[in-house]
Amino acid sequence: MASLDFVAHDALREALQADWRELQECTQIRAWKAVMVLSGSIVEALMVDALATTEFSKRTGKNPLKLTLSDLVEAARDEGIISARAADLSSVIRSYRNLIHPGRQVRLKERVDEESARIAQMLVELISREVAERRAQRYGLTAEQLLTKIERDSSVIAIFQHLVKDLSDHDREKLLLRLIPSRYRERKTAAWDDEDLEFDNYVVLSRLADCFRLLIDGATDDVRKKVVQSFVLLVREGDDDVIKEYAMTFFRARDLAHAEDGQRPLLKDYVLHELKGGPNDVTLTFAQGIESFLQPADVQRWLEPFLRLMVSDTPSDDRKRDLTKYLERAHTNMSVDMQQAVVKHLTKVERAFTNRGASAKAEVIADLREYLELPF
Repeated sequence: MASLDFVAHDALREALQADWRELQECTQIRAWKAVMVLSGSIVEALMVDALATTEFSKRTGKNPLKLTLSDLVEAARDEGIISARAADLSSVIRSYRNLIHPGRQVRLKERVDEESARIAQMLVELISREVAERRAQRYGLTAEQLLTKIERDSSVIAIFQHLVKDLSDHDREKLLLRLIPSRYRERKTAAWDDEDLEFDNYVVLSRLADCFRLLIDGATDDVRKKVVQSFVLLVREGDDDVIKEYAMTFFRARDLAHAEDGQRPLLKDYVLHELKGGPNDVTLTFAQGIESFLQPADVQRWLEPFLRLMVSDTPSDDRKRDLTKYLERAHTNMSVDMQQAVVKHLTKVERAFTNRGASAKAEVIADLREYLELPF
């Protein structure tokens, strides 16, 4: 059966997935009446959901929930949701509700044999496939379909802007707040349990993280605020390892622009805390944009982790040059007050090293200060 990830309503999709599993079990034990009833129920639900995602109700004034199966099939055919062939085959299940009532079943002489039950089962697969295809053609991918695409298609980053062009705010929010973070955690846990999955899983995890950033960068301010608020809640209530994994994977300090004023000090302090252990590729990516939210009182906390590395013998010269360029870019994006505070702090550190007789370290700091003061 085609995936049910095109079904818009979460609870309905879960219920239909359960019904499909039960339908398979009934087929295996040759319970043909149950197969017919479940097939009819699934098809009816698919029709209701498909019509609810169109302008059908608005245009006709009809509520899909109040239509008979025959009317649903006819409407779905007229709306181009299913083919004429699928509509014709639906005749096999149009009286499935009669099978639920023994008296009506006897009175109307309704009977089910293996052939009609299997046709009904095939109809479920046909209609689910057609509904999925027509929905994708008209309205683009659902959040669930896009998540599947991200996991299975290595080229998804290259075409991502086209895939999300018609994505609704609701689906974008669902991906950012729930689907991508949850799937990331599931796949990471699976990698721990199976070493054979490690490399392939790493590639998919990286795609999930990249697509998350592409989604949030293209989201409305309202959606971005909700994403930041969810991270604030995690920082306040979550465990350290869970917070850190989410932060380093999905959050960027520039997202503070979408935090409420009262939330920014909390998030800023968290970013500075993570930098304290020493700037590396992961923490520097995570801290992108923090300089725009710093105040002169934050200068020492922000600069000290960088300066420790700059005067250390451990990093390579190339690494130190990269850190210098990072600081230069950050310095350019700061307010004038912050720029002055940075230079003032560097002067203070340079003087302290000189007084301690650490002339080599003082020279490193002096070179950095002069570099930042140059007009670019």
